[in-house]
Amino acid sequence: MAIAATLDFGHGLAPVYTGLSIGSTMIGSTRFRRDEFQTPRSSGATDGQVSRAVATDALLVVALGIGLAMTTKLTVLIGYRLAMAQLCRPLITSLPWPVLGAVKGICGIVAALPSVVPAAVMLRSSSRASSDPHYVG
Repeated sequence: MAIAATLDFGHGLAPVYTGLSIGSTMIGSTRFRRDEFQTPRSSGATDGQVSRAVATDALLVVALGIGLAMTTKLTVLIGYRLAMAQLCRPLITSLPWPVLGAVKGICGIVAALPSVVPAAVMLRSSSRASSDPHYVG
């Protein structure tokens, strides 16, 4: 309850639409990576190893985005704190670390799930196709 109140979801469905947009983008980009998934499979990687690589790829993109966002946010907060110290008294800033952790987790899930599920489906259908010459998928 405190996280939802802090994130202020009461102002609209923007976070939901943003999540849907990110998810559909990840599904669309995963669909075009079929050949990229077949290369490690032909080298002997298992479906699980390729799925973990796809999840790691998505989570690294999330980590990069979070790192850039935190750098920007901290730069603004430091500048704001210095400006307030010159105008009146020093400003004490604190970040809501539990909320930021929850948002990071949600971002990871929203990015990894729509990447891994289509990749796993493609890998499963391609492995069936390679093992059964009569398979039409």
